Amino acid sequence: MLVLKKHLSVYGKENKERFNEDFIYMKRTDNVLDYINDVCKALEVIEGVKFIGSEISHDESEIKTRGKKNNKWISLDESRLDLIKLHFEVTGIAGRKRVTKTETVEKTILYPKLIDDFYFLIDGVTYFPIYQIIDLATYNTPKSLRLKTLLMPMVLREKELKFTSVDDTEFIESTYLVDLFKYKLNVLFYYFAEFGYDIADKFGYSEDDIGLMNINEDELTNRDEYFLFEVNKKGLHVYIHEGMLEEGTFKRKFSMMYLDMINFNSRMTIDKIANNDYWKKRLGATFTSNPNSQIEKSDKILLSFKRILDERTKKILRIKEEYKEDTFTIIQWMMRNYDRFMEKDNMDLSNKRIRLHEYLIYPLLTRFSSITYRLLNKTTPTLNQKMQLFSTLGPGFIIKKLKKNELLRYNNCVNGLDLINGGLKFTQSGPQSLGDGNKNIKVRYRGIHSSYVGRIGLTASSSSDPGISGTFVPFIETQGLYFTDPEPEDN
Repeated sequence: MLVLKKHLSVYGKENKERFNEDFIYMKRTDNVLDYINDVCKALEVIEGVKFIGSEISHDESEIKTRGKKNNKWISLDESRLDLIKLHFEVTGIAGRKRVTKTETVEKTILYPKLIDDFYFLIDGVTYFPIYQIIDLATYNTPKSLRLKTLLMPMVLREKELKFTSVDDTEFIESTYLVDLFKYKLNVLFYYFAEFGYDIADKFGYSEDDIGLMNINEDELTNRDEYFLFEVNKKGLHVYIHEGMLEEGTFKRKFSMMYLDMINFNSRMTIDKIANNDYWKKRLGATFTSNPNSQIEKSDKILLSFKRILDERTKKILRIKEEYKEDTFTIIQWMMRNYDRFMEKDNMDLSNKRIRLHEYLIYPLLTRFSSITYRLLNKTTPTLNQKMQLFSTLGPGFIIKKLKKNELLRYNNCVNGLDLINGGLKFTQSGPQSLGDGNKNIKVRYRGIHSSYVGRIGLTASSSSDPGISGTFVPFIETQGLYFTDPEPEDN
């Protein structure tokens, strides 16, 4: 026995426990202001709303001298809080004379202070916020590929198209619709309205690959290498090089979507198609039946479309910078990788990430998101309507929501081991996660995946919600808030 004790002593000195302290204490490095800034910046999807900036004060005396009214919803003496100030500039039409006015807005929000790197104290009760595991920016459902952005998801769905060339060759291909602003449209609607019909170069192709021509006026070299699709009896045709229609390729899908955008009728001319206003009217007609406001509506929809890709989503996406340039490039990236992403294993931790403060400010995001959605569906929102973004955003907005948050757990730790377990607990439920708070999560997501080994305690699980909650092992190695090396989603 003495020999064994001596051996264990020597072994322990030579093989110290390799607890990952960087991960255990990661909560103190996760800056809530970074997330709030990105949420506020995303409001600029609304024309006339500008986020000026923010600051955070850790001086609690500032909070306790703000007046007795704060005591109606929280005990300041029994809570430890930080003070966050948000600054906006809002411009819009105001008054009966409908003049353009600009107003500055300052909103104050209270947020719980992190104590000893682990805990919150709210109304005399100690809570510990647990980690949340969610999918990466892209995730699949049985019928769609989705990209999470702060205010609304970008959704791609498949649609089968069929076209027949002038030589009676039939082409059938699965293509893509983008599901945004309550409408499912051919993805190229937004490209045509922004750039015109000549968009082949935006996808890496040229006018030698695909385009429009009048057979009676133009000569097409190497005619036998092209397929022609008749637009009307006046000689207008779409021409597509045979290499563009190779089965199983994205260029074939692009060609079919291009054909789908062309209005096959007897009055169509190249001059009409070459006019950008024609495509803006077609896009605007989807959202309003008033022909006099279709171009104006299209301009607003395009502005909203271009602003959907927010800075937070760009930070989360681990792909080449060229694809993160704007909404047009990110949609193209989603289309090119659609089949691969639809086959992703949603259980694999390499397809997931960790978050903390990001979900704690989720109530602020949902409020902004719902009002933003309403404003984007208005033709010309007034200054007063835009100010509704901030109308009920009081100091206690986040705190009141946090007290009901299922991921904020009451702290009943009684020893050091419990402290570590409390600091390493996680869940896969909650906002923007599996079931989004719904307990009816499919059985396959409650199992154990091989990627859990060395990262998740395989014997620690919730008895009331098995497979969804658990504990990280203290030896876990991560890449910050990710489980794998950078850029696994890149193509």
